[in-house]
Amino acid sequence: PAAAGSVGVVEVAVPPGVSPSVVRLSVDQVMHMVMSPEDAVARSTEKRLAGNVSGACHSDFVCGGSTPQAADAALYLDFVQYDKFGYSAGYLCSGMLVGDSAQSNSPYVLTADHCIGTAAGAYDTDAYLFWRSTTCGGPTLDARFALFVSGLEYLYSEDVRKGADMALLRPFDGNYHVPAAGLMLAGWNPTTQTGTQTVVGLHHPGGDHLMRSVGAASPARSKNYLRVLWTEGGTAPGSSGSALLNLDGQVIGTLWGGSSECNGVVGNGLPDEYGRFSTAYARGLRNWLHTPTRPLAMVARTAETTGPRELVLRDLRPSPLGRTTYQAARLNETANGLSPDNAWRSPAMLRPLEYGTVSIVAVQDMDGDGRDDVVVRRPGLFGTETLSMLQERSAGGDTESGEWLLLARMDRSIKVLGVGDFDGNGIADLALYDPRQRLMQLVLLSRNDAGNYVPDLVNLFGFTDQNGRLITTFAPVAIGDFNGTGRAQVLFRNSRKPKEAHFVHWRGDTQPFAPFELTVGVLNLAGTLVATPDIDGDGQADFVFNNRGAIRYSLSEGSGFSYTMSPHQAALTSLPSGFLLAAVSDMDGDGRPDLVLRHRSNGDIRVARYPGAGIWTPQPVSLVP
Repeated sequence: PAAAGSVGVVEVAVPPGVSPSVVRLSVDQVMHMVMSPEDAVARSTEKRLAGNVSGACHSDFVCGGSTPQAADAALYLDFVQYDKFGYSAGYLCSGMLVGDSAQSNSPYVLTADHCIGTAAGAYDTDAYLFWRSTTCGGPTLDARFALFVSGLEYLYSEDVRKGADMALLRPFDGNYHVPAAGLMLAGWNPTTQTGTQTVVGLHHPGGDHLMRSVGAASPARSKNYLRVLWTEGGTAPGSSGSALLNLDGQVIGTLWGGSSECNGVVGNGLPDEYGRFSTAYARGLRNWLHTPTRPLAMVARTAETTGPRELVLRDLRPSPLGRTTYQAARLNETANGLSPDNAWRSPAMLRPLEYGTVSIVAVQDMDGDGRDDVVVRRPGLFGTETLSMLQERSAGGDTESGEWLLLARMDRSIKVLGVGDFDGNGIADLALYDPRQRLMQLVLLSRNDAGNYVPDLVNLFGFTDQNGRLITTFAPVAIGDFNGTGRAQVLFRNSRKPKEAHFVHWRGDTQPFAPFELTVGVLNLAGTLVATPDIDGDGQADFVFNNRGAIRYSLSEGSGFSYTMSPHQAALTSLPSGFLLAAVSDMDGDGRPDLVLRHRSNGDIRVARYPGAGIWTPQPVSLVP
């Protein structure tokens, strides 16, 4: 990216557990630009005053006729292109800001592959908004002219021979310019265009102010392209990558090239070709632009301390740089059912998930602040793994997001059974299980004065007979506060006695020589236990089962060290066809858990809210605000 001045500062961020001393940084090339963007603006104004524009047949976008709203999303792209020997040169192209199907307000940049078809080229791109005149043929530059972003992330492209000569880029983070009136994102049409239709082109010929061309588009010989004959204006070098719009203002193509040019005050009548948006969308653009196809990563309350939780979706595919982004939206009741509350957002606390190999272990409020935290495991040193926590913390009115290490060098075979507050200090602890040895271990967490987590490992434990031999038929099933004491217990199940439940309590803080206490209950654990939420709000963890697609639940009715459960009740007699149970969480903020269902193939989401009694009714969720 371009930086004004003769001095630049490079900042490098490394993930937790990586020493900065092992990081190596190299700067391959530096291009010295003798004319700044501000100088280019002044030069363009001088040329306009002298009547010298890119071509006499080109007209400013404000000249005559109605102007599509998408004009506010048109981009002037200044970028660096590298040849096969690694040498670079500066070039100009056009582009368009487009949105996604969720209307999440996340900006994507659409342009031509022959302009910016590599990660290096995208990173060395400056994109400008409102590079245009305020009057037809006038020299006055729009006062809103501004650098939108410096440096873009390359997501997807198709070259001219095998595809539609189209590229999709996006800002690396939220550090991009948003105009005072908000950011305009163009819509798009993924259907295949047939027949002939009137179209509008918005472009920067020769790097000039935004121009408007009008013509008719029809299918070209290649199925990947549209052929356009202009009745007003034309194109020129610098127009490449510009958007072709239908009369609804939707993007249906981007300019590859052609033969049109000015012949005096009119065009020469020769055609141009635009890559079809529909073909590039079907082959790859949809992985980022079509939100319902994105996997549901988690259900969480990552920012708010009360109210509904959020649906958090992630990209279907990582970018070529290995980056995967996450978007979240809280669900609230609307006239049309459940839908996101205003725009989607990118939670700051989830940024560490964007790069590297990571798996989500648990989503739970670890420190009692009302916000859900995310426990993840990552590859560690010498074939081990690490456990860390993504968390937002508030201090002095400011919110800090970060990733804090919980446990280093954990064997890969270890399973994290769950999290719960075993020692009653207000911070959730980890329950680990080694399936090979059939032993468990608790990792009790506390915080030091610096606010960092300090792990205290409890000795391995399991079930033994009177001779001290391990009983291999016992296995842990779940973690929860099943008796309402404010402390979590581990629920074990004996495969030889399926209805017999064993609850293990940790009492090491008051009974250091006999830290484990065992209570036996008789529970009807029929089906697969999938969650242990507090369904009725009495402070005790209850049971949700999946019995071959029928979702059933039972309430904990014991107290102290007595464990009983109510008869099973039906939540759903069967899952809707094609749907899986994705999560059990409070989606509407009423303090009661709901069932989150997601379709295996099309990504549709339904929420069955707790009715108090009777069957829970799945309700479709609209992902568009």
